[in-house]
Amino acid sequence: MRALLLLLLLLLLPTLELALRSRQSPEARDKLCGHHLVRALVRVCGGPRWSSEASQPADARDRELLRWLEQRQLLHALAADSDLDPGPQPSLQAPQRQGRSAATSPVHQCCLTGCTQQDLLHLCPH
Repeated sequence: MRALLLLLLLLLLPTLELALRSRQSPEARDKLCGHHLVRALVRVCGGPRWSSEASQPADARDRELLRWLEQRQLLHALAADSDLDPGPQPSLQAPQRQGRSAATSPVHQCCLTGCTQQDLLHLCPH
C-alpha cells in the first residue's frame, strides 16, 4: 500500500511542478482566440474605456475592441504592403500571377501559436 502511494506521488510530482512553473512564468505563451483574447486584453490593458462601461453588455464591448484591433492590423498590413506601389506594369501578352504572402497579424499569431503578457501589452490602445 505504501509502495503504491509512493509510486503515485512520484508520478504526479513532475506534473505538479510543471503546472506551477508555467503559472509563475510571465513569459508563458497562451493561445488566445476570439472573446478569450478580448478579455485578456481588457485585463492586461486595464483601460477604463472598456472596464467601466456598465451600460453596454460585455458582447458589445468585445465587438468594439475586436473592431479596433482589426482596423489597427489592417492599417499595419497596408503600410507594410509592397504591392501598393504600382511600379512597371506587366505586358498584356504575358499575364503573370504572383501570390501574395499572407501577413500574420499579432492577433492571429496569439490564436495560432500563443502570445505572452508582453505581446498583449503591445496591442493596448494607450
